[in-house]
Amino acid sequence: MSQLLAYLEKLGPPLKKFDGNKPEVVIQTADGHVELSATNCRIYGPSVVFDSRYNNLGNWTSPRDRAEWTMEITRPDEYEVWLDYACENQSAGNVFALMIGDQTITEKVDGTGTWGNYQRKKIGVVRLQGATTKISFTALGELTSFLIELRSIRLEPTK
Repeated sequence: MSQLLAYLEKLGPPLKKFDGNKPEVVIQTADGHVELSATNCRIYGPSVVFDSRYNNLGNWTSPRDRAEWTMEITRPDEYEVWLDYACENQSAGNVFALMIGDQTITEKVDGTGTWGNYQRKKIGVVRLQGATTKISFTALGELTSFLIELRSIRLEPTK
């Protein structure tokens, strides 16, 4: 999977730049969590944008749109994966893929009522070793409407 992502990165569109979005390596905190936010990701694709008013990724209408992070894990452990997102009920039902190293979580986007109603949702558990890890978030398949407004992905140690 990591080889595929590296290949796609070379073929894909250039990195997009937005005020308020500053891609950087995300370092695990002292309490063990990792916060992958829209403010510190790399953004690619024809339609997805960073909205500095809400610090989110939105206007996500293409399966070629994606957000990527690089994180430093210092404590090998099992982590719960949480999304902080919004999705109008009428746009719900599209599927995303979250690739964390060689692990993939796929999930259907549930509606949160309105685009401004952000919620946290646990989407899975991953096991991570102490290493630099690449993360990618993208739509899985064609979209019937907007995918999601994504503010962050949080990894929390299960213990």
